Amino acid sequence: TGSGSPSRRPRRGWLSPLSFCAASQRLQLNFSDEVGFWSRARNCPDIAHLTSPDSSDFGGVALTEPLRSLAQSPTRTSASSSRGVLRPLRYYFEIEVLETSPGTGRSLALGFTWPSEATFAFVQNDADASAADVPHSFVLGGELPKAHFCGQELCRPVGWRPILHVLPGSIVGALLEVWKDASQPLADADAAGASNATSALQGILPGTTLRLAIFQDGVVRTEALLSSVQLCETGEATPWTSQHSLAPQGIVEVCGNIRSVHLRPACRPPD
Repeated sequence: TGSGSPSRRPRRGWLSPLSFCAASQRLQLNFSDEVGFWSRARNCPDIAHLTSPDSSDFGGVALTEPLRSLAQSPTRTSASSSRGVLRPLRYYFEIEVLETSPGTGRSLALGFTWPSEATFAFVQNDADASAADVPHSFVLGGELPKAHFCGQELCRPVGWRPILHVLPGSIVGALLEVWKDASQPLADADAAGASNATSALQGILPGTTLRLAIFQDGVVRTEALLSSVQLCETGEATPWTSQHSLAPQGIVEVCGNIRSVHLRPACRPPD
């Protein structure tokens, strides 16, 4: 059984499956039957289970280890070239929902965060941590679903309500695309909300767009986009970058009607 408190381990090897590396106080990290001897020995849990009573609105946040960017497929390369923009950096992870409990007012949220001392401190010290409040994060979900960046609400996407749509056995994935070109449009997003959130930040880096898409059972259900973004370092504003040293981690908020999730091995988003 893994610990619910955050831990920091060496970057996983190429043959190691993706695992959770930290969780807030109301989540317990465990091993599925799929986890082999070496992953258990390295304390690489792949299940996050909510320990609070059923039908409660309590929850917690689990962080994955840093993610590797996905290799570009020929189809994606052609599509990007035809639009006259650079190919994006892409990151993806997915979970299987193992257990649900009806009768609550909260639900699943997924997204990404960039590693920092503030992130681990928040996860460790906040008993009822919310994914939207994790420092340096871009997340989507909840009830009603909202998109947040660095704690600021961006928009309220439609088309997916995890409290209604996510069931035991559902496969839910999160895809992050980092576009380094100002010509990428801010389509389908609440432009006013994004503008208000962005203006609250300092040190904006022009020409970068983030796209967060949520998949369920192989289908894109909703997405949010944000341009001219940054990561806010503790105590000062530093322009957001996508350097290798800032490879994002996945965030899963297990709360409300979602009781237990399994982090699936490294995989690609559905075509």
